[in-house]
Amino acid sequence: MKYGLKLFAAYFSEKPCFRFCSRGSPHVNEERGDGLPARAVPTPHFHRVDSGGILYAYQSDPLLNPVERDEILCNPQLGANLFCQETNLFSPNGGFVEVKIMATEFDLSTGDPLNGATFPP
Repeated sequence: MKYGLKLFAAYFSEKPCFRFCSRGSPHVNEERGDGLPARAVPTPHFHRVDSGGILYAYQSDPLLNPVERDEILCNPQLGANLFCQETNLFSPNGGFVEVKIMATEFDLSTGDPLNGATFPP
């Protein structure tokens, strides 16, 4: 399962100022004196903007724990809870944000929606 969570703040920019990526390529941070191996941060990880305006990736303790990491990867609600803890974000009732996954079925009786479509060579 691949999912992500993003937090936007209008005064930063139109891009998210904080985000969570469950799967994908490692993020390569700028060199900060820790050496090249410390630059690549595998998923799952968080991205945040530091005080200098630089976006960097990091992993919190639950993401470094193999058991917790695997549970978070398979359960978007656990990922959302961790995101809320990391950002100190709560729903209006004081709890975590609730994730609702709405599974929809494809209507296969209407034919191929790409019939007649042309694609560049």
